[in-house]
Amino acid sequence: MLTRAALAVLAAVLAALTAGGCTTPASPSESPTLGEVPVVRDADDLAALDLPLDPYHVDTEALLDRMNRAWDVLVQRCIRHYGLRWPTSSEHVPPEGPEHMDRYGIIDADVVKEYGYHQPPQPGVPDDTDAEQSWSTDADNVMTGGVERYDGKPVPEGGCNGAAMRELGTKPPEDGPPKAPLSRRLAGRAYEQALADPRLDPAVTEWRECMTAAGYDYDSPLDAGRDRTWYAEPGASKPEIAAAQADLDCRVRSNYVGMFYALDAAYQREAVAEHRTNLRELRAQADEIDRNARRVLGE
Repeated sequence: MLTRAALAVLAAVLAALTAGGCTTPASPSESPTLGEVPVVRDADDLAALDLPLDPYHVDTEALLDRMNRAWDVLVQRCIRHYGLRWPTSSEHVPPEGPEHMDRYGIIDADVVKEYGYHQPPQPGVPDDTDAEQSWSTDADNVMTGGVERYDGKPVPEGGCNGAAMRELGTKPPEDGPPKAPLSRRLAGRAYEQALADPRLDPAVTEWRECMTAAGYDYDSPLDAGRDRTWYAEPGASKPEIAAAQADLDCRVRSNYVGMFYALDAAYQREAVAEHRTNLRELRAQADEIDRNARRVLGE
């Protein structure tokens, strides 16, 4: 299996491959033109919407899955060359649905009914708490490049892991956490700008009045979801589920999610216009790694 440490390296590579080549984005205009404000009543309405930066995001889960499997093919081929063994990779199943489904908070009535404000189990995240397998020190040295030769045979620079990464068209990140990909940095900035935009205030006010009528005292949807009361114990309590259901009803009545989305999209459009060339170049780098992984896997 691919160990947690190795999986973290692959995930970090995905972030690192789109981290550079851009300075901190300049501030866009204070009030970008607002496009159509959709009515978002449920998860299906939100799933049907796209955001301007979506085409530039690396499909992290799908690419991680493909890199994981291609990496495993390459390192197994390499490690066997030295008469050693390495745990084979377990399947990584990407979660389903658009990644922005949780961007504006709760919206899926079926999820809220069972989990309240808690996140439901993620099908794409295997539980490998007890799944670590042991391997020899010799295998570890050959995998990481801790030795230059083994059993009379030269070990590639960076070991089997380094060789696999090079064949995939990338390299392990340098020490330290990588920056978030450019597209996601811009998306994060757009989210914060949309949240602070006064054009969201009427929806928040309507939501707050609705929640007050339902017997809850919160300033904003963010405050309701962050109430520490809901996280004192594992799992969702009946009071939490009741509050989340009232919250969701008020979101629908105020069209809070629809307005939040429209503002988010407006700021993202400005970000794309400013950084389009760089975004395209970095998207192309990710596509190259994806093609290399497909070639290794014969896909």
